[in-house]
Amino acid sequence: MFLSFYLVGGFVQYKAVVKTLGALPDPIVGKNKEVELVSANIKADSSVEFQLKIPVSAFRSGNRQRDVDVAKILGYPEHRFITFELIDIKRWEVNKFLTEKEGDIYANCKLTIKGNPKDYNFKIRFKWLDDETVKLTTEKTVKFTDFGIDPPTLMGFVKRAEDRLDISGEIVLKVRK
Repeated sequence: MFLSFYLVGGFVQYKAVVKTLGALPDPIVGKNKEVELVSANIKADSSVEFQLKIPVSAFRSGNRQRDVDVAKILGYPEHRFITFELIDIKRWEVNKFLTEKEGDIYANCKLTIKGNPKDYNFKIRFKWLDDETVKLTTEKTVKFTDFGIDPPTLMGFVKRAEDRLDISGEIVLKVRK
């Protein structure tokens, strides 16, 4: 058995919270629909190859200048992509993915932002929409400083983001036969 997948659609988004002394927290959300699937395969030995590239210049928050600033914070133009790569998944998780209609699987993944890789354990929810189409969703909280990034500021030093970045994503894949 060898299964290969191709991307039908999806997105990645971030949420950061900016605070000012004495003011309510200001959440900032940016969404990126230009996710690129580099590889997605399940091999006969149940090993899995999976990698996504996310262009850093394609996040949209509704504020054009903020989007330009976010791209710079993420290292653009030197670092043009964020990468998400599966590095280890247990065989029983692969079997669960292939035999059940929906559920959760756990995988060790490498997230690389601004050229700095960091390994995390991700919970990935899957739901087979039909025999050939599967939706994957995940979310994770990371720190800016995990990737060598100082939490960003707005309006000079008046507003500073927490050292917390909530990331989430959803992709829909189709089996390639």
